[in-house]
Amino acid sequence: MKKIYNSIAVLTLLFGASQATIAQTVVFGPEDYEGTMDATTNLPTDWQETGLSTDGIWAVGDETAASSQYWTVPAHPGGGVFAFSNDDACNCDKAEDRMILPEQDFSALSGFLTLFADVYHGGEYGNIGSVEVSTDQGATWTELGVVDNLTTWQIGISFDLSAYIGQIVWIAFRQNDGGTWASGFCVDNVSIENATAPAPDASVTAVTGEYTIMPLTQVNSSIGTGALVTNSGNADITNATVTSTVYDGGMNVVHTETSAPVALIAPAGSETVALTGYTPMSVDAYMVEYVVSIDEADVSSSNDSTMYSFVVSDSVYARDNGVVEGGLGFNADATNPVVEAELGQAFTVNALDTLSSVSMLLTNTGGGLDGTVVTATIYDVDPATGEPGNVLATTEGVTVDATENAIWDCVILNGLELNPGTYIVVANQPEDNLGLGYTSTIFTEGTTWNNSETLGTGWANNETYSFFVSFILRANFGEVVESTVGLSENEGSSLSIYPNPSTGNFNINMSGLASSNVDVNITDVSGKVVMNKSFNTVNGDLNAQINISSVDEGVYIVRVNGDQSIVKRIVVSNK
Repeated sequence: MKKIYNSIAVLTLLFGASQATIAQTVVFGPEDYEGTMDATTNLPTDWQETGLSTDGIWAVGDETAASSQYWTVPAHPGGGVFAFSNDDACNCDKAEDRMILPEQDFSALSGFLTLFADVYHGGEYGNIGSVEVSTDQGATWTELGVVDNLTTWQIGISFDLSAYIGQIVWIAFRQNDGGTWASGFCVDNVSIENATAPAPDASVTAVTGEYTIMPLTQVNSSIGTGALVTNSGNADITNATVTSTVYDGGMNVVHTETSAPVALIAPAGSETVALTGYTPMSVDAYMVEYVVSIDEADVSSSNDSTMYSFVVSDSVYARDNGVVEGGLGFNADATNPVVEAELGQAFTVNALDTLSSVSMLLTNTGGGLDGTVVTATIYDVDPATGEPGNVLATTEGVTVDATENAIWDCVILNGLELNPGTYIVVANQPEDNLGLGYTSTIFTEGTTWNNSETLGTGWANNETYSFFVSFILRANFGEVVESTVGLSENEGSSLSIYPNPSTGNFNINMSGLASSNVDVNITDVSGKVVMNKSFNTVNGDLNAQINISSVDEGVYIVRVNGDQSIVKRIVVSNK
């Protein structure tokens, strides 16, 4: 496909990066796979392919042609087609799928030689994408480098070929499924350039945490605390520093800092730099930007910066990015016509809070779950095995309709108070293949679980079955919803707290009460009681003025105990 150069210009304007001028000669390409393909290989003329697979090995097409049930390929930023090898679609042996460039004669060259390409490689299910070189026409191969596992296209990544100046070589992109079921590898815009001078090139990627969304009550650490600096060029880079800037939802700068310098990074080397980071203090969507700088003139500005987002919510706790890549579940068969199974995910509770519901995304392809009732279960953790231990609560059931890729919220009536610790939230599969949505964009080993009593598999982590994915399965804290059991049947029954946020002076209003008095208990997120007081009701109503203005700013948990307990949260700020 054709490159779009104005994207680099935009980055230059945004971040003030510079583009050094280095004398370079293009000795091959760029190959964008937009021309006429060879009728036999379906690759450009003079390219070769070798492998063990049964699907034609490599192919050329767009994101629709490249994608399959469990491997979704995004469109290339420039549009058009690219080369790909898809193991998910074939489910065959793609351990040695090589796409080989025309033979390259470097015998008359000197200086520095670099292979460039755009690649998409998520590394799902253990897949490996790499570049190899052969000096004996494919009899043996030497690995030049392994492609990073990222969930977006990597534009213009480089591989140093300088060691092969003066030789005649074959160069191959290799798709390797390890001999098992995996995903795939995509390649576009392949070129080789010869430079007469060193070409230092620093690139930066973000080091993120386990979660994408976290309730304010559970925030106990900073964001923007690390970045990975890689030398993508062919010469040493020195004194690499990373400047981190944190923006709030209004794109206001709330924090900025620069890391200590890394003295030297050799070509193809990487170093992680540490930063203090920023601890969010309010509900908002935050953006963290990293920009790397070096002493040398960086030959490429397009990889000098990166950004990632982190959401601090009022209630939602999530490990996923909301991008559905497929759905998982246990399949029934003739031996096991109905499979009772569980698919779960761990969450760390850092401060006392009340779990009010569990949300799950179901792919529900073709509406096959229409009429199915789904529930969720909350477990503590077995201290000996780390597996789900005791059942703490089960949610109310929700009847699913035919909607595909919808999120269903399963309510815990009256809420479940959780002390600090680790808990596992589980989606229950009542019949064949729940289709619980997942993403591979962010994944932490040891945090996802599955179990089938019918199949007798027992509890296991997803990675045990080569599924390196996080479920779109979320824990929701805070205000307890649908918690009206024990109140009168008055449709106007309600509990409200206002203003919220407040300075610590606020009102509590409640209606539809049968009891003559109500206890109001307020604690901080550590469980420390800051107020415990009884109030009389008048004609079934409670109207109480509360003053806790002497407490520190933060989130406080309000429990109103009358006919039953109802929980809400109040934010004390602007003091």
